[in-house]
Amino acid sequence: MRLRLTILLSLLIPAIIFAQPCTVNDATGCVCEDGSTDCYLLPNIKLSYDLLVDASANPETPGLLRVSVSTPNVGHGPLRVIATNDLVCGVDTFFNSNITICPDGSDPSQLVKQRVYRKQGNTMTYEDRWAGTMTYHPSHGHSHFDDWGVYSIRVPDPNEPNPLNWEMVGQGAKLGFCLMDFGSCQYYNGHCRDDNDNIITTNTPNYGLGGGSYSCGVTNQGISVGWTDVYYQYLDGMYIDIPAGTCNGDYMVVVEVDPHNVLLEENEDDNIMVAPITLTQQTNCPCAGVDLDINFDGNPNQSSWELTHANGNLVASSGGTYSMGLANSNLPLSDVTCLNDGCYTLTFYDSANDGMCPRRNTTVLTGINIANNGLGGIFNGVPRLACGNYTLTDANGTVLASGGGRFGSSEVNHFCISGGVAELTQPDNDWSTERSTTNAVDLQILPNLVEDEMTVIYTLEETTNAELQIIDINGKILNQYTQNGTGTQQVRLNVGELSSGFYFMRFVSGDIVVTKKFVKQ
Repeated sequence: MRLRLTILLSLLIPAIIFAQPCTVNDATGCVCEDGSTDCYLLPNIKLSYDLLVDASANPETPGLLRVSVSTPNVGHGPLRVIATNDLVCGVDTFFNSNITICPDGSDPSQLVKQRVYRKQGNTMTYEDRWAGTMTYHPSHGHSHFDDWGVYSIRVPDPNEPNPLNWEMVGQGAKLGFCLMDFGSCQYYNGHCRDDNDNIITTNTPNYGLGGGSYSCGVTNQGISVGWTDVYYQYLDGMYIDIPAGTCNGDYMVVVEVDPHNVLLEENEDDNIMVAPITLTQQTNCPCAGVDLDINFDGNPNQSSWELTHANGNLVASSGGTYSMGLANSNLPLSDVTCLNDGCYTLTFYDSANDGMCPRRNTTVLTGINIANNGLGGIFNGVPRLACGNYTLTDANGTVLASGGGRFGSSEVNHFCISGGVAELTQPDNDWSTERSTTNAVDLQILPNLVEDEMTVIYTLEETTNAELQIIDINGKILNQYTQNGTGTQQVRLNVGELSSGFYFMRFVSGDIVVTKKFVKQ
């Protein structure tokens, strides 16, 4: 009997511990992020990648991309916001007021407090802190938490880690929504993920803390732990305007939640999500035909390559390694693909970790005549195979990427296409690399999204003529401007007469040609 009782208790004790309550009134079963027994239980709002890449939930039409967004709470505490009677009209605040219309006729906003729960042993307390505003929307019949989400389409830049600094193509308005428990992470399987991209369902710490019943009222908006709020594409405001003339092709959708950081969270650095999008309903712009030319070493069965867009989409690949029958031969690959404007990465791989060179023999070498760093020659009277190489060029013959030799397991090249050609045409060889790099990098267009007036900034090392050309997506030159001078020049241009859409600014000085895109709003 004693043995049976011991076994029964061993089964019941974990169940009893697991069943200890974790509610906004009882902290007994709640756990702290740091493992302590006294802590603030903060929310952590993230964005669902899975929903953002679901094509059926993000339909595209000419001039518009509708988006669906899910904002799960995967923190240790609930997000709860409570409106006050302190109202805001423009820059004026009316404390403890009951006005319904601002003096200018607009709707007032209510100052909001975030309720932050604190575990102190088994006791649950809370503190309220100021956190943004909330506005009543008569057509919806409830209040929205202001500036909750910002949506945009951007051109990814592999050299810029912050997606908010990428070139913007189109943007949606800052959106306010009522915050509510739309569904659990268990129901919307895949919407909730941890920092290692593992799916979270009921296994998130303090699952359900908050009650799972927050709705659209002014005193009980929020998102419980392990729940998510979903805003589908058919709701008001869930879209991004795409300017006329935007080219079809690969871009990134960038979504930011709580852009002004008015809410206190466990992690303030995971409120941005980027996802690839391929636009197909906009304008078919000129694209760049490219040619990849490969000279193999004696082991083509070790070589392969991939061409990817900056958003990570695979554009083309070798489909695996090559046949041994191609050993030490040239293989031209004409028209690998037609590349739309954007930035790309060409990566060559070698499975033997010796690049595109024959493997070295460890035997003592005698009677050797090796030319050009071992890339050919005679080995003991036998011709030695040369190292291989590759070159990617556009339709104008401009080299976009090149390499080869003994690069190890992989070699990476980055390049960009603008206006159907290479973004930068390098000057002749008698120009120094330093000069060409300086002139190429220093061309700027401010702002990139222009309404009436724009500023073009460039740098030249010598006094010479420079020409600025505004070109439409069909390649027609609309305006030309000629400048003289050296050093850094700033040119202010009025483009108010241009129709809304996509344009190119081409800078020409001697043999230097740089093309940048801009959007006229």
